[in-house]
Amino acid sequence: MRTIEPLGNNVLVEAVKPPEKIGRFYVPEPSRHQEGEGTVVAVGPGRVAASGAYCSMGIKPGDHVVYNWVNGREVKLDGKTYKLLDAEEI
Repeated sequence: MRTIEPLGNNVLVEAVKPPEKIGRFYVPEPSRHQEGEGTVVAVGPGRVAASGAYCSMGIKPGDHVVYNWVNGREVKLDGKTYKLLDAEEI
């Protein structure tokens, strides 16, 4: 199995497929893609401050996050779909 280690302030999120139906109601296709959600798989070390030290991030692997689906870059690895996002986009 291959792994991806994000650099800088980047976060790797395993995307969750949006529901097609909520209760008895079907969700229209455009509405399903306004928000993305998923589980954080890996995080980078954080931004580098002016002093040269890394600023830690408040996100850790296993966190459930919500993001705008147009942000980030889609990555497919081992049959799964991931989003590589900047921590500020979450």
